[in-house]
Amino acid sequence: MIVIYDLEVLSNYFLYYDKNIETGEEHLFEISLLRNELKDLLSHLLTLKGQIGYNNINYDSQIIQYIINNQKKLLGLSAEEVSGLIHDQSQLTIEKSNNNEWPQFNSRDLTINQLDLLRVWHYDNEARRCALKWLQYSMDWHNIEDMPIDHTQGVYDEETSLKVRSYCKNDIESTYKFYRITKGKTDHPLYKEVDKIQLRKDVSKEFGFNALNFSDVKIGDEINKINYINATEKPGMK
Repeated sequence: MIVIYDLEVLSNYFLYYDKNIETGEEHLFEISLLRNELKDLLSHLLTLKGQIGYNNINYDSQIIQYIINNQKKLLGLSAEEVSGLIHDQSQLTIEKSNNNEWPQFNSRDLTINQLDLLRVWHYDNEARRCALKWLQYSMDWHNIEDMPIDHTQGVYDEETSLKVRSYCKNDIESTYKFYRITKGKTDHPLYKEVDKIQLRKDVSKEFGFNALNFSDVKIGDEINKINYINATEKPGMK
């Protein structure tokens, strides 16, 4: 199963939300003062072949990998303790990103394969950087929401939890629309029937490197390197 997914991490609250790209079925798991669905989340993660998100390689996948790597420890703790440790990991991940440091977990070491739409569209480039909210605006998304509470705050009641869930679901739906645009399933004349994901799969197969999360520019650079090596290689060097 391949899903679009997103996380929300607050001081005492963790939410995992995903949507099956084939069936549209949604799954959500919460770890908070209200409920502890860690065990169900871990079981669900085992069913996944891949996850698709926006800036998920540098953030979301880092949190998921932390949970997977530390599941034995986390399963023995209370929901409040687990959500607190996940929040600490989230802050560490954000700090590394803000300092332009490498993520804690290399993409090659991630348990679940990741497709990061931010990287595919080269929105991780400083000159082209684009947050999900601005992307929603660019797509003329019908519902551009702000997070209902500050990420430094906690969740103590069902009403607030439902608001966070609604916010997260809206982000997933807009990411799903962007995924369809990336697949060429759009009426936009520049992107219609241009499947950027299949292109990357084809390049990976033909040239022998994993281009799934490469921008068009990076793909061109890698192909040029290969062509240059092949053109300048002396006979008998292989």
